[in-house]
Amino acid sequence: MQSDNSPYAPPKSATDPGREQAPLVSVVPARRWLRLSNFAIDGFISLALVVLVAFLSRVVLLLLWGPAGLGYVTGIPIPLVWLTVYAGYYLVLEASMGRTVGKWATGTRVVDERGLPASPLQVLGRTVLRLVPLEALTFLGPQPRGLHDRLSRTYVVSSA
Repeated sequence: MQSDNSPYAPPKSATDPGREQAPLVSVVPARRWLRLSNFAIDGFISLALVVLVAFLSRVVLLLLWGPAGLGYVTGIPIPLVWLTVYAGYYLVLEASMGRTVGKWATGTRVVDERGLPASPLQVLGRTVLRLVPLEALTFLGPQPRGLHDRLSRTYVVSSA
C-alpha cells in the first residue's frame, strides 16, 4: 500500500472526490442590509420591466387589431408577464454574470459553496425557490441566508 507522501504515488487529479468538496475560499455571506438592498433594487427593476412589457403588449395589440381589438383582448395576463420577466431577470443575469443589477450596485455576487460562480442549474433552483410564497421572510433567521440560498447551495457574498 502506498503512502500519501510517496514520490512515486500518482498525483491527485482534479476529479478526486475529496478535492471537489474542499472550499477554495472562505465563503462569508453578505450582510443582511446588503441582501435587503439587493431585494429592493431588483424588485423595483423587475416591477418596472413588468410594467414596460405589459404596456408594450397593449401597444402591439393596438397596432395589430386597432382600437376595436382592445375591447375584446386585454393583452397578456399580468401574472404571466410578471412570472416570465421576474424569472428571466434572475436567470439571465445570475447565470451569465453571477449578479443582478441590485447585486452589482451593492458589490455582491452569487457563488457556490466553494466560492466559485454558481452553476446554471443552481441559478435555476434559486430562481424557482424565490417564487415560494413568503420566501423573503426566510432571511429573518440568525443568518442572512434565505431558503433559495440554502436549498440551491449558494451564497451571496461581497465582491470586494
